[in-house]
Amino acid sequence: MSPVSESAPEIAGRAVYGGREIAERYRNAPAAKTLHHAYIGGLLDHVVSLFRSCDLMCQNYPQVNRDLLLTERSCTTLEDS
Repeated sequence: MSPVSESAPEIAGRAVYGGREIAERYRNAPAAKTLHHAYIGGLLDHVVSLFRSCDLMCQNYPQVNRDLLLTERSCTTLEDS
């Protein structure tokens, strides 16, 4: 996966995930209580899986703004957590 370009989405991501405490909690959280990714670190695995899917989508649909798509996926995952 290529990095997100230096843009508003990256700056927003650093603001949300930049804190040491938040980053630690994010790395250790399960994605769910049951079913998918229901283990320590599952949330991070889930997000990596989503980002890989987003990358594939952007390869097939180059008109999609990759930075915006990754930012949206990241924020939606936080919202659901």
